[in-house]
Amino acid sequence: MSTSYPPNPAQFDRQQAVRTALDRGLHSLAGLGGDLVDHANRIGAILWSPPRVVIVGRLKAGKSTLVNALIGAPVAETAALEATNVVTVYQAGAPSRAELVTLDGDRRPIPLATGTSVSLDADAADIAYVHRHLPTQALANLTLVDTPGLAALTVENENRTRAALIDGFAQTRAASVDADGDVFLFDSAPRADEIEFLR
Repeated sequence: MSTSYPPNPAQFDRQQAVRTALDRGLHSLAGLGGDLVDHANRIGAILWSPPRVVIVGRLKAGKSTLVNALIGAPVAETAALEATNVVTVYQAGAPSRAELVTLDGDRRPIPLATGTSVSLDADAADIAYVHRHLPTQALANLTLVDTPGLAALTVENENRTRAALIDGFAQTRAASVDADGDVFLFDSAPRADEIEFLR
């Protein structure tokens, strides 16, 4: 079905009918009890949450710069060398806050201070991702996921990108960095390792 904006009334009515039918089905599934409640809630979160888009590419390809441009504020750290060393999820939410999510799914608040970078009080190897909530309209219909990227300065940082995007099924079941799509940034013609990563 093609989508035009603003949607015409007939198209809007069809979309609402589909949404209502899906919502009714999820409520029926949850009504069966047991672990089906969790399954219904997880499916509902996937269906009704804004799409999650991962930004990936080589070190210094401009991933965090793109995140900042899309959000309209300098929230993702950028630097002359490597700035992003953990996967970071940017989602609409108030008040502005950050949480550290560990590989086992635990969440811990991270203090934020204007003009300073986020300080992670944990070993990066134990972190699934950092979850940033920002009161901005720019994220009302989109969740962005920034990654350390490929050809990072350390093997561990590149492995965190791979774990979140390729190898992370067990991790994403616990920590939910699943994405609906991705933007792959190239700083020049695609290199062999980038092509292999995409495959």
